[in-house]
Amino acid sequence: MNSPLDAILIVFIVIGIPIICVTLIVLAKILKGSGSGSNASGNAEDLKILTELNRNLNRMEERIEALETIIIERQKSKNS
Repeated sequence: MNSPLDAILIVFIVIGIPIICVTLIVLAKILKGSGSGSNASGNAEDLKILTELNRNLNRMEERIEALETIIIERQKSKNS
């Protein structure tokens, strides 16, 4: 882990890819129409899940940006 990109890549692999996969699976289920018994309650449930996923992805993006900043600052201080 000599460069900041290594750490970013590891964070993306460990956290990002599973979240993206889950999001795609949920979207596929919504588009396919499988899910809850009644359509209206199923759509409301799906919307709630997607909203929560979106909120969590935004929080994860903020955390990754903070980690990137920390790593870059550490690299700058090492090089100085």
